[in-house]
Amino acid sequence: MQRTHLFSSYIQNHFTEFIQQCSTPPTSSKMAQLDLIITPTRVFEDNTQSVFAAANVPNSQLVVTASEDKLVRLWDLKTGQVLKKMGGHTSEVVGLAVSRDGQMIATGDKNGELIVWSGKNGEPITKAMKAHDNILSSLDFQRDGPFLITASSTPSDQTMKFWNTDTWTLHTSIQCGSTVRCVRFSVSGTYYVAVATDKDIQIYARDNTEPIFRSSHSALSLAWYPDGTRLLSGGDDRDPSIREWDTSSWTQVGLPWTGHIYNVNSIAVNSSSTHAVSASNDHSVRLWQLSDKRTIAIFQHTSPVLCTTFSADGMQIISGGADKKVIEWAAPNASKEKAPGSNSNAQESAPTQPAPKVISNYIITRSAYPHFHFYSKGYRI
Repeated sequence: MQRTHLFSSYIQNHFTEFIQQCSTPPTSSKMAQLDLIITPTRVFEDNTQSVFAAANVPNSQLVVTASEDKLVRLWDLKTGQVLKKMGGHTSEVVGLAVSRDGQMIATGDKNGELIVWSGKNGEPITKAMKAHDNILSSLDFQRDGPFLITASSTPSDQTMKFWNTDTWTLHTSIQCGSTVRCVRFSVSGTYYVAVATDKDIQIYARDNTEPIFRSSHSALSLAWYPDGTRLLSGGDDRDPSIREWDTSSWTQVGLPWTGHIYNVNSIAVNSSSTHAVSASNDHSVRLWQLSDKRTIAIFQHTSPVLCTTFSADGMQIISGGADKKVIEWAAPNASKEKAPGSNSNAQESAPTQPAPKVISNYIITRSAYPHFHFYSKGYRI
């Protein structure tokens, strides 16, 4: 009863203000000229449980999703059909990564088991391996090296592990000192891996077992710019903003990006570094224009959104979550936007956020999924 009261009180105090902000017409002429995506392109069928993770397969029109029903699905974006259902996990599949060349797919489940699959045909490369005691929720492949990194969101674990992708043996394990929510290899540049924990953001250089940088901000999600010049971090319900980090100095760039009101569960940047998407427990996916850090569209789900990604060519946005749907949205023409990053004339602070157009009616509902922990502002794995 007390938890329900906390949730209800928060909604009563903030919902009216949120709706007023969203319904206010944009005041920026630049904002008015941008294309706003109003309806989904497609809702993929053949999914009956919550969708925890999604990733594109490079150099293809394929997307992979991981689900509560213990299955991994390989989707064809041309037809919207499932090409392969990959079974073998013994519990909900909550973690997912695809190698940079698209040859391997790695998945993790709530029992802490890891399975690696062929990116070509979805056949298993390895048997299920016990990588962590529980909840293998985050994985990532090294771009030009022989490692897969894994992490568990179990509070008693607090480690990230490096697995040799030639032998599938454990190479090393690093204690992070707090519950690990997300791990991401840099796709280029000097810095090796970023780690989001309940306490801070940690950056490790190649072959170092101690971080070269620690922020004072906790995070749930991370995404690198393709050129490695920026790192984005998404906060939890205590600070549901997105922060941008300059990787040359490890300083925050400008003000936090605001808009989400609950956990930012997932962030992705398109290959041309012009747009980012973020998924939240507030039932929405936000599309951000990186040149000015503005929200240019909000895509509506009916329950917490747990994952989002761009297609490999950047033409589609895929999202999934507790509403048991995999949804495709049309992405803007990325070639029209100038990529930010190393531009010395880029804005040093995020501008005041004009209200984006709301996609359909915004409804906040309370749902009860046993695999989420309850917080006054939402849910998370």
